[in-house]
Amino acid sequence: MSVMATGMMNITEIVNVLRKGVIACLSGILCLFCSTSSAEPKMKLEELIQKLEAANPWTVERVEPVLRAKLVKIDSTKTFVVYTANRLLYEEGLIVEEVHLRLRVDTNEMIRLIVNLNDEASCFTLDRIKRTYPDIEHDPYGLSVSHDAEHSPNGSFGYWTKRPWGHIDFGFKERRPDCLSGITFIPTGKE
Repeated sequence: MSVMATGMMNITEIVNVLRKGVIACLSGILCLFCSTSSAEPKMKLEELIQKLEAANPWTVERVEPVLRAKLVKIDSTKTFVVYTANRLLYEEGLIVEEVHLRLRVDTNEMIRLIVNLNDEASCFTLDRIKRTYPDIEHDPYGLSVSHDAEHSPNGSFGYWTKRPWGHIDFGFKERRPDCLSGITFIPTGKE
């Protein structure tokens, strides 16, 4: 009986040591991640938009530092190449689900920069956008961010503001009409 009790005690001790080791390892990994991201200043929505706008002309090398993320090449044709980054977390619950940077192959010139937000996690309203961009106008053509059918729950409508280099589109989905779902930077002549 004492051998069995000692054996059980040893197994329990081993499990506890392993558990502590796993927790310490995971904590170390999380701390490495936290120290890396906390060294960077936090960004609110308006700051992200302004920094992306200031990164014009947009290239992978100019957009990555703003996003604080690596862009990965996901598609390429004879005309353009697409880079993406996924699930980026910022201040105020801002979650960027996906970024698409589309560049011309021959000139490396940006065709479009699309920033899709998680509008379920947080809600950035049209009124908030209007405080930064008071000249914002309704997009009569509607589907500025999503290509879903009009009036479907995932259909979207948009607003835009003219900039010296082109315009910024702000997309809102039908299912959450007052929560920003995406931002698109479109240079003049690339509409």
